[in-house]
Amino acid sequence: MIGRLRVYGDGTLETAFLPIWNARPRGSPEVARGNRAKEVSACIEAISLQASLPPLSCEWQGLE
Repeated sequence: MIGRLRVYGDGTLETAFLPIWNARPRGSPEVARGNRAKEVSACIEAISLQASLPPLSCEWQGLE
């Protein structure tokens, strides 16, 4: 995954990530889309919950 954090002037934080899937020969990463993106997101959420972090709140933008 590639993460992003935006900090706005009023102190509001916005986090996002780009799901990356590494299924090509030689390890070239590619952006996951559709069901694969949802699988990557579910994996990241499971790891987050195991680490006692809050659940993800997702809004899909352009990866369907």
